[in-house]
Formats: sequence, structure tokens, C-alpha cells
Amino acid sequence: MSDLTRAEMEAFWARDWAIGIEMDGLDGWHYDYQCAVMDEQKGMVVGFWKQKSGITDDATGQEYEILGIGGSWFGIERQGPGPDEGLVRIAWQRDWFDMPSTAHTFMEIIKADKAPDTLLKRMSVAGHGVPGHYHYKDMPSTVWPPPVERPGDRGRARQHG
Repeated sequence: MSDLTRAEMEAFWARDWAIGIEMDGLDGWHYDYQCAVMDEQKGMVVGFWKQKSGITDDATGQEYEILGIGGSWFGIERQGPGPDEGLVRIAWQRDWFDMPSTAHTFMEIIKADKAPDTLLKRMSVAGHGVPGHYHYKDMPSTVWPPPVERPGDRGRARQHG
């Protein structure tokens, strides 16, 4: 059971968070959340987003967009003793997106000669060379995330109900 209130979870969700190295080469892209589902009992948030490029398609006047569904699943927790004590932070995150639609959109941007060098560089890295992608046996965590721990819970099994 999470000790976070719904208001704390909503305040956390409303903030802008750094995305990290997984997004190298996607400068100017934005991920407009369409819906967020919060579970304050388990300290989890699932959000569904549209992925847009910030690059205009001259033929349509619209941004290039990944047409498939993308989303993020977060475990959030209040920090224990230390410099961030009491602050709400991400404990773990899982993302998904429509890879075929992404590849199609990337190729359309390239064919239109609109791909920035940073995107071309990112596309030159394939498979598990992309930061944040692992072979199953080498993953730093389980696919199904661990329960969100509260300070003092470390090393004890948690049950959710």
C-alpha cells in the first residue's frame, strides 16, 4: 500500500520530468499525454501519449506523428531519509510504443529530407545498442516491476490487495 495521496500523485504527474538518454536524437519531439490512470493504493500511474516530431510535413502542414499508441507506466514513491526526504520520485518506469509505426514515420521524415543529424545518428544505432534496451537475461530489473517500496520496507515482501 502506498502512503501517497491522490493530490500528491496528481501534483507529481503534472510536473515535467527529464526523459534521459533513451531519447537521444529525438530533440523537439513531444509526448502529449491523452489520459492518465492513477492507483494511489499501489503508488502507480499509467499514461497514454501521442508521439509528435516537431517537424512539419510540407505536404500536409501537420507535424509528423507516430500513429500508434504509446505509454508509460510509473511506480512512484516518497523518499526516505536523505536530502530528498519526503519528495515524490519515480521508483521505476516501463514504456511501450508502436515500433512499426515509429519506423514508418522515421522513414517518411528521411524521405522528405527533414531528418536532423541527431535523428540520423540515433537511427544508426540498432537493437540492443539503443540505450535502455536489453536482452531479457541482462535486464537490470524484471519486466513486471517490483512493488513500490516505502522507507523501511526494504528486504521485506509486500502484498498488494
